[in-house]
Amino acid sequence: MAFDPSDLTVLAYADGYTLWHYLTDDPSAETTKPGYFESAREVFRNNDRIEVFASDETYDAVVTTVGRIRLRRS
Repeated sequence: MAFDPSDLTVLAYADGYTLWHYLTDDPSAETTKPGYFESAREVFRNNDRIEVFASDETYDAVVTTVGRIRLRRS
């Protein structure tokens, strides 16, 4: 499957970063692939956090590079 922007919501905004929630039926192996979140890059900023609820795992990710989205799992 592919990233669905309608499944991305803001949980909180503070101190220059946004905490996001993303719920998907995709497995974590798919959501961690380079480019998965690229279509949403205009809404992300460096150090934003994304709580990813994939079909097989829940994890927190940090946006480390905007322009080309890079996630670091925390």
